[in-house]
Amino acid sequence: MVTIAQLTAKVEAFIEAISTLTRGQLLRKPPASLALDYNRARVLLLELFPTLDERIIGPRAETVWHEDGEYSAIDYATFRLYALEILKQLQLLGLPDNGPGNNIGGESLAGPMATDACEPGSFGDGEL
Repeated sequence: MVTIAQLTAKVEAFIEAISTLTRGQLLRKPPASLALDYNRARVLLLELFPTLDERIIGPRAETVWHEDGEYSAIDYATFRLYALEILKQLQLLGLPDNGPGNNIGGESLAGPMATDACEPGSFGDGEL
């Protein structure tokens, strides 16, 4: 079974990868693999915390077919928002047992981006 620390690291890497994309990359359709990866993190969170009401996190990401391949039906900004929701739940639900990687000191596990506002088309980093 995956640990809170392992899932936290996965979600942080997901957010970090999106944050490094250029403006041009952000305007492209996200690949289907991104939807599958997000869905995997979502399922793992629900496995770790079976009593978590899944309405508190983003929905499953769907994929769509275009003539040039399969893509995610949601954009990068929405992926980032949904990943932050998972990360925040890991922080909240992981606190009581104080195990490794459970945000014992109360510091943000996602770094400075976790506190930035995320509006559609904005990653809060001033680049867009």
